[in-house]
Amino acid sequence: MSNKNENHQTVPLSVLLKRELANEKIERPEIVHGQASQSKKGEDFTLVKTECQRVVGDGVSTYSVFGLFDGHNGSAADFTQRRIF
Repeated sequence: MSNKNENHQTVPLSVLLKRELANEKIERPEIVHGQASQSKKGEDFTLVKTECQRVVGDGVSTYSVFGLFDGHNGSAADFTQRRIF
């Protein structure tokens, strides 16, 4: 089994944002994500959804969604995380 990242070059987020502001088209940018730790109280939630399809069955028009929800004792983060998609 090969490593998924062996042929990918990382691009700093600042570069991607500058290109977006300059209206440059970026073909299939690579964005790497990770999570260091989970709150033990469960007050904060993260959402990572990759390979979402704009049109069902169309693998070309995919996008990814990333979210970090502040908990406020758990209820607000839980509500938002469950209903965003």
